[in-house]
Amino acid sequence: MREVDPNQPVTPNTGVISNQGEVSTQPVVNNAQPVVNNEPVANTQPVVDNTTTTQDKKETNTNNDLPNYTSMFTKDQIEKGKVMGIISYISVIALVVYFLEKNNPYVQFHAKQGLNLFIYEAIFYSADAILSGFLPFFGFIAYIGEIALAVLSLFGIVYAINGEARGLPVIDKIAIVK
Repeated sequence: MREVDPNQPVTPNTGVISNQGEVSTQPVVNNAQPVVNNEPVANTQPVVDNTTTTQDKKETNTNNDLPNYTSMFTKDQIEKGKVMGIISYISVIALVVYFLEKNNPYVQFHAKQGLNLFIYEAIFYSADAILSGFLPFFGFIAYIGEIALAVLSLFGIVYAINGEARGLPVIDKIAIVK
């Protein structure tokens, strides 16, 4: 340890001064005050703890806007329903899964989301078939919508693979089947 004048203010990085006038190389954490001869040293600034906490990491998660319903289901329901949850996002198959798997609420959750996607896909395809004859540019708009729905299906598949029950962007807010 090095010698320090006890009358000099201690900077936050120097740590604690022992009763022999030496400075510890250990940093001061949790806003502890440096001490000289068992007395706090005046005019010092508290040390800022720059470590990140779990809460900080949660705040940086970009998926916080999406509702997460995973805690509503048991691990057993999730494990038994993963495969059916995955195939719930494949177009009309969601309807079959919805009626076959009435006993597993996790599968029902994904089947309902898959049904909502299927309904919106049917609306886009119907609108495309009807309106593209009158409004040629509408076909392009419907095509973009169909791509967006396919991406949402992929989101749902990934959530089901990971054993999560998250609401899909947009679809969760305007769901027809609840």
